[in-house]
Amino acid sequence: MIWLILTTLLLNPIDLIREAIIKHLKGQFPYCQKIELEDLKLSSIPSLSSGKVDLAVFENSQDLLGRASFTVILKQEQREEKLIASGKVKIWAQVPFTARRIEKHKIIGPEDFILREVELSALPRGVITDPNLLLNKRTKSSLPPGIPIRIDHIEDPPILKKGEAANALFETPSLRISLKVILLEDGRFGQVVRIKNPVSNKELKGKIIDEETLLIGGF
Repeated sequence: MIWLILTTLLLNPIDLIREAIIKHLKGQFPYCQKIELEDLKLSSIPSLSSGKVDLAVFENSQDLLGRASFTVILKQEQREEKLIASGKVKIWAQVPFTARRIEKHKIIGPEDFILREVELSALPRGVITDPNLLLNKRTKSSLPPGIPIRIDHIEDPPILKKGEAANALFETPSLRISLKVILLEDGRFGQVVRIKNPVSNKELKGKIIDEETLLIGGF
């Protein structure tokens, strides 16, 4: 929630509230190119005099694309009013689309996507609007050309891979044991993965704590 100070001198109440909601949405979607709020309806029309008014906007809808509802609190001098505003939210942003087929587990590079300005409510939820989120990510599965890239299409690449050797630590207040193990699956930082002691051939589980080390137990 952000308090906004607007002037009522040149705006009628509906335009005033529309401007406040759009400013609120710009804070929620910092990478948007344009925001429109159509078919705005108010539960009541506030009675305001010329001068400054403080407005606070609260979201009533989990999904802010398409039809959405907001609670608006207006304060002017000693008076405070509360109302419900609803309207159709349309947001345009630069969205990365696949420029070609991207194979499974490929690290995404700038040659793999192009940016298109599109209205977000027409796209699947979870579409990426910040191209920086693609940096150092890889695809979870192969992606066909010409589709918007969603957050569930990408993942962090593993820092340890299946078949690689790594150090595993087992620590207690009075004991510290280090042994060489083999990864039985890919893993990322903080992930618990299956490992094998090549001497005893016993399967264990370890938590990845850096590019070379796992922790056994204590997680």
